[in-house]
Amino acid sequence: MGAIAGAVAWTTILMAAGDPSQDTPEPAQTQDVTVTGCVTEGTDAGVYILSNVMAKPEIQNIPHTFRLVSGDADLDFTLHMNHQVQASGRAELKFPPDPAPGGRIDPRDLPAFAVATIQSVSERCLTGAVR
Repeated sequence: MGAIAGAVAWTTILMAAGDPSQDTPEPAQTQDVTVTGCVTEGTDAGVYILSNVMAKPEIQNIPHTFRLVSGDADLDFTLHMNHQVQASGRAELKFPPDPAPGGRIDPRDLPAFAVATIQSVSERCLTGAVR
């Protein structure tokens, strides 16, 4: 009888704990890339966005907008504000959720681009068709 009560208690504990593999989201795939794009400030101070991203050589299924984060070096993205840049680093290969109609995407939902190097290639952002 004690063994049955112990088994029931243990089963109850396991069920309450749930399946830990379902609680943890899968990490996004990342890839080392070199891209060009336009640096702008996000809606929150200190958040920088790389938009109109193009990879060379072209990479299939790469997001066209990233949230910039410093990789190993402490980079000052303000030096590149509203510039067309070439950046190298590790990019998350995930796409942000679709915004609500008329809404915006929270920059925290953008895939991260951990920048290792960045250099301006033009002192103004180049406009063109956004892919």
